[in-house]
Amino acid sequence: MPCPARTAWRLAKAWPDAELHLIEGAGHAFDEPGILDRLIRATDRFAG
Repeated sequence: MPCPARTAWRLAKAWPDAELHLIEGAGHAFDEPGILDRLIRATDRFAG
């Protein structure tokens, strides 16, 4: 992994009800297929 997930893991453990999703093969851009899919799922949960 190009970016260690240590900080995200710690934040998710400390934040009640947080969900951490590691997207295989993705970087930082919102429009990468795996990231975009998770973003849409997350916003759909809030809209629904």
